Amino acid sequence: MTPHKHAELIKEWADGAEIQFYFENEEVWRYVESPQWHKGTKYRIKPLRTVHKYIFAYQDQDAWRTTVQYYSIEEAKKLFTNEHNWEAILSSTKEFLL
Repeated sequence: MTPHKHAELIKEWADGAEIQFYFENEEVWRYVESPQWHKGTKYRIKPLRTVHKYIFAYQDQDAWRTTVQYYSIEEAKKLFTNEHNWEAILSSTKEFLL
């Protein structure tokens, strides 16, 4: 007997993996709580989010302070590009860490 097209994903889902399906109209992956496992639909395990550690230094009332925060590259660019030059932040962060 031939296994179901999505057999491996079904097993992962049964073990608690989060499943996404490809929504072709918008060309994005979306979370689905109870997949229907249609043979013509693309499914995948939700990828882990990759984050990077950023150490920021700033001066507050004549004292230098640091903070550690975790962002994906996309989140960091959205947060800081509006107010600052991203390349300058990246360069100064690297210099500070060295």
